[in-house]
Amino acid sequence: MLKSIIAAAALSLAAGSALAQTKTEIVMQYPYPELFTETHKRIAEEFAKVHPEIKVTMRAPYESYEDATQKVLREAVTNQMPDVSFQGLNRIRVLVDKNIPAELGGYIAAEKDFDKQGFHQAMYDIGTAGGKVYALPFAISLPIVYVNLDLVKQAGGDVDHLPKSWDELIALARKIKALGNDTNGVTYAWDITGNWLWQARSSRAAAPCSMPTRPRSPSTDRKASSPST
Repeated sequence: MLKSIIAAAALSLAAGSALAQTKTEIVMQYPYPELFTETHKRIAEEFAKVHPEIKVTMRAPYESYEDATQKVLREAVTNQMPDVSFQGLNRIRVLVDKNIPAELGGYIAAEKDFDKQGFHQAMYDIGTAGGKVYALPFAISLPIVYVNLDLVKQAGGDVDHLPKSWDELIALARKIKALGNDTNGVTYAWDITGNWLWQARSSRAAAPCSMPTRPRSPSTDRKASSPST
């Protein structure tokens, strides 16, 4: 009996060791740790419950979108890129032109019930270049404009019919600027904590997209998918 127990334990350990050796690892990296670290940790934890055969390794976060793009461009030269990189949507074209990201069409087609995950055509368009999808949106930011109605009235504007286009907004801003007394018509900044007079408050200038990169070497066997999908 003891021999049987020992043999069973040995087989169990061997099987566990083999599983550990065949476990797929996905290396990912994202920007703005102050905003996204806790979110990514929770996503990775939930992903591990669904896919225990895949290990998600997070590199130290990028400081910003610019930092993310510059690092990936350098890493592409030395084949040290992460498998999934979160980039600003306005950087996608630059990376595609360098032939860095992997095309996602095949992964999307193979994903069961992917159309039920909330993605629609506009989201695909964000990460599309040359008719191919290279990135999927992870978070979308919407610019918000705060209007000082008192200044609008003083400038002769109609508070019930505020600008609906950039041209109209700029025209009204000029009228407000003309009031003098160091009054600005439009003040803006790409920051999540900004507050302004004729106020435009926006989150980041570009939304992060999950972008799987091409394999770092021909022999690398990694899944080009994001733990957020």
